[in-house]
Amino acid sequence: MILGRSDQLVHELHETFRECSTRNWDGYDASPLNKSAVREAERFIRIMPMSMPDPEIVPEPLGDIGFQWSFGDNRILTVSFNGSNTITYASILGSPERTRFGSEYFTDSIPEEVVEAIGKIRS
Repeated sequence: MILGRSDQLVHELHETFRECSTRNWDGYDASPLNKSAVREAERFIRIMPMSMPDPEIVPEPLGDIGFQWSFGDNRILTVSFNGSNTITYASILGSPERTRFGSEYFTDSIPEEVVEAIGKIRS
């Protein structure tokens, strides 16, 4: 069976959840991944525009799910989901002095600030 782009990312997300669903999954007493955070991350994947590159899925030690985009030369964006309908993001745009970060309410669309941040780290 051939999976579409979003189906493949959702599959990877669920695999990450299975691997990190118990306490101490990292060997350093990490919390299990939050099911609500996983649902938010899946919702994000399902509405990602085709122009947005695929993120790396990163489990976070406090139980959140992170997506990371890296384009080398200190061009990195991380978006985190914690299950509260709030997206937290942080980016480095080429040098430590050029950072952006914030939190945005997440409903049925990807916040414009996150879309803009992805565009900036790609260029």
